[in-house]
Amino acid sequence: MGRRHNSLIRIATPENAGHDRELLDAIAGGSADPQVVFSVLEGGELALAWVNQAAKHSGLLMDPDALGSGLDDVLVAECAVSLRDAYPESLRVRERYAYEQFVTMAGVETWWMTTLVPLLDADGTARWLVATFLKLDFVRRTEAALRRSEANLRELIGKSPDAAIVCRPDGEPVYANPAAISVFGPDLRPAPPPDGARPRTFYDLIPAAARDGLRAVIDAALQGDSPVPLPFELRASEPDEDAVVLELHAIRLVFDGEPGVLLSARDVSQLRQVQASLALTDRLVALGRMAAGVAHEINNPLAYVQANLQFAAEELERLQSADIETVALSLSESLAALREASEGADRVRAIVRDLRGLSQLDPGPRRPTALTAVVETALKLAGSEIKSRGLLTRSFGPVPPVLAHEPRLVQVFLNLLLNAAYALDGRQQEAPEIRIAIGTDPTGRAFVEIVDTGTGIRDADLPRLFDPFFTTRAPGEGLGLGLSVCHQIISALGGRIDVESRFGVGSTFRVILPAASERS
Repeated sequence: MGRRHNSLIRIATPENAGHDRELLDAIAGGSADPQVVFSVLEGGELALAWVNQAAKHSGLLMDPDALGSGLDDVLVAECAVSLRDAYPESLRVRERYAYEQFVTMAGVETWWMTTLVPLLDADGTARWLVATFLKLDFVRRTEAALRRSEANLRELIGKSPDAAIVCRPDGEPVYANPAAISVFGPDLRPAPPPDGARPRTFYDLIPAAARDGLRAVIDAALQGDSPVPLPFELRASEPDEDAVVLELHAIRLVFDGEPGVLLSARDVSQLRQVQASLALTDRLVALGRMAAGVAHEINNPLAYVQANLQFAAEELERLQSADIETVALSLSESLAALREASEGADRVRAIVRDLRGLSQLDPGPRRPTALTAVVETALKLAGSEIKSRGLLTRSFGPVPPVLAHEPRLVQVFLNLLLNAAYALDGRQQEAPEIRIAIGTDPTGRAFVEIVDTGTGIRDADLPRLFDPFFTTRAPGEGLGLGLSVCHQIISALGGRIDVESRFGVGSTFRVILPAASERS
């Protein structure tokens, strides 16, 4: 199909052929593409008048030196036929005229665009026809490959079981697959807004609390970064339905020739339940590993609770026949014994409370949490395991509160402390030690650092350290869930766990968390 361009060239009639040659050189001589000039004979026939070097080597001309020859003797057959048909059209529209076609040369099809420019006398009579040939083979093949790629992408997105939405950079949806419409409703279907109305965007269809996160995810994708997955909860539309937890990813792409973002939302409700179950399993495993130590921690206060209660009971029984002075002294001693018994009961209650928090399946909403108190709880639970293996050194500095589930953080630091304690088992050393530090890093984030002088970790094992079920311990001594669960918990809070280790020297685990003010 031909295309029009606003260009019509009129020339004054030259005095002689020399002027014609200068004119042709001036008009056609600067092109790097194949270019041919035909003179227009009486009756509208075309004869070869001039060719440039690019045309001579293009393969489009059968005899580039046959000046004065007609179309059929100069151009390859397909070009000659097309040009003869297009020439009258270029005169009719009286504009630069372009068309595209396949041309077979040496058995190979190539794609060309031909542009015709008639050169007219002052009275409007055509004297010359300038034909410029532009090889579009690479361009057209690239465009065809792009169209195929976009078609494949559309088909892939359409059949994806995950909700997939293609948005413009401002969040306006331009395509949504059936799964996305099923999740977010028919309002997600791209549609022009009413006159004067703002186009509906994907931001309008998700909870308000998740919109800032979505904006950050889209901005990161447009900049080519790898954004962190954005989890958010979509409320159920019916009272008897459960809320759906979705995890959203974004990548930059070109769709229908325009820049955009592909948003993929996956239902991770069941995955979260499985992760919660694994986390509970890990906590129960940790409790099992600590069973003897916890029993010892409970048994000590229970022993003197029992002894003091027995003492108080015997004293009260003896008072029945005692004099006043003896009664006063005995009551004082009994009260002291009862106070000690009460303190022992409080210690038992605190241990039971910490254990119960550790075994909770649902930790409740995140709250500003004091890291020092969390670490103290973990130290109490792991205390007997640490004391029996080495020296514990503390360095607690000022630290901002973090937005978290306190029982989950207790689980993280309990796991890290137990791992540090067990790492001391494999080394014969004079002063095995665990050092724990709490503080604030230069960026205002909270950190907890646990250092042990244990066996360390081999370099080959470091990349797999947080993989589920990976463990360096002997069979039967662990499921390999602890560090994986720790990584999931800390990552969900916007933090990270850094690890440094030298095999045979020891390890350092550093947990870094944003302050509560950063995530509020």
